[in-house]
Amino acid sequence: YTRSCILFAMFIALRGSGHQGEVRVMDHFEVRVDTANPGEETLFTVSGTIPHDARTGDIFLVDVSAHYPSKSRAKKAVVQYLEVIYVKQ
Repeated sequence: YTRSCILFAMFIALRGSGHQGEVRVMDHFEVRVDTANPGEETLFTVSGTIPHDARTGDIFLVDVSAHYPSKSRAKKAVVQYLEVIYVKQ
């Protein structure tokens, strides 16, 4: 049997601080991934580009989550990964 998942990725920019700060979702996507061999790893790459106007102190979050529905032999599951990118220079 196959095991599928829905993969979500979101790129979030945090700029400034306090009430003057800005939070915006820069990009996001959703894709369905089907695996023929559910016990094997499914490799994928999520990539993006830091904006050319990024300033020192800006923070970018990359949030990736895989949502697996329940199947006859497998329980519903979510695997999530969060990467924090802090601009230093």
